[in-house]
Amino acid sequence: MELEPILPTKVGTMSLRQLGLDRAEYPCLRLGAMLLFTLTFWLLVRQSVKENFRRMSKMSTPLQEVTTKELGAGSESVLKVLGGMVMSCYAKYWIYVCGGMFIMVSFAGKLVAYKIVYMLLFLLCLCLYQ
Repeated sequence: MELEPILPTKVGTMSLRQLGLDRAEYPCLRLGAMLLFTLTFWLLVRQSVKENFRRMSKMSTPLQEVTTKELGAGSESVLKVLGGMVMSCYAKYWIYVCGGMFIMVSFAGKLVAYKIVYMLLFLLCLCLYQ
């Protein structure tokens, strides 16, 4: 079907090409990329749900014996404690650091609307996964 004369290319002053609504040279390649990204998202959601169920099942286990260390053996160096705090912050907020770098790199070139939409979707998926 030849739909190119029927489909609009502009809405008002905004070009639809900026939103990714244009005729692709290789439509199968674009569809394949979309399917790959969608599959990756659903696999991550599935893994997250499985981990939540596993965590909930571990919480229902019976009580176990608790032991503590001696007070004199617990002296750790300040650097180890500080390093542990920094590593826990990186583990907790690494998605936001990656997202920030992603935004900085994308604004380096020409700014178009579809880049902003893709960045928002990428950050939303990462935050939902976290």
